[in-house]
Amino acid sequence: SDAIGMIGPFEFAVVAQGTDAAGAVLLAERLTRAVSSAFVAPNFRMAAGYDAVQNYHDAPIEPGDMLMRASMAMRLSRGESATGNVLNIRKFEG
Repeated sequence: SDAIGMIGPFEFAVVAQGTDAAGAVLLAERLTRAVSSAFVAPNFRMAAGYDAVQNYHDAPIEPGDMLMRASMAMRLSRGESATGNVLNIRKFEG
């Protein structure tokens, strides 16, 4: 089952078991549309990071480690140019 929670003053995390990399990007795009339609702000931008594994139950990584890796990717995406996009998303590379 998916879960969502705050991890910082302007940050939240979504844990979506069974979601691959392509699904993580689609989820981030849907969340960006929802948030941007709820909060009309000039120059609204959203940064996202994700980590995905082929099969969560067989992966040799703990959920907390996946969250940390996704957070690291998100923080890196903040520093990158969004090239005119509302969403800047980055996969954990490590």
